[in-house]
Amino acid sequence: MPKSWAAWGLALTVLGSGMAISGSLIMAHAYHALSFFKFLVHLFRIPFIFLFRGPSKTFKLMKAEVKAGALNQEDRAYSLLGLYFVFLGFCLQLLRSVCAYVGSP
Repeated sequence: MPKSWAAWGLALTVLGSGMAISGSLIMAHAYHALSFFKFLVHLFRIPFIFLFRGPSKTFKLMKAEVKAGALNQEDRAYSLLGLYFVFLGFCLQLLRSVCAYVGSP
């Protein structure tokens, strides 16, 4: 694959994956009461709590999060934006496959 096609493929992969991940988080916003960055910290913290403190402590924290998330009202327009991000991310990843195919010998 020529370097220019490889560079475009890498850029489209990173952009598409990032859009799909952020779209998923936007769609799930109604289920948690945290900001984006606090949600990411919580997302990485929970597995460590599960491994080192056990499932009972983990589920206690998760139940508190569910109660706080229940106060959030779902904004369907915001959720739809997340769906669009996911779809666009997948389209960019598909375009990356086209770059790989065109650039292959």
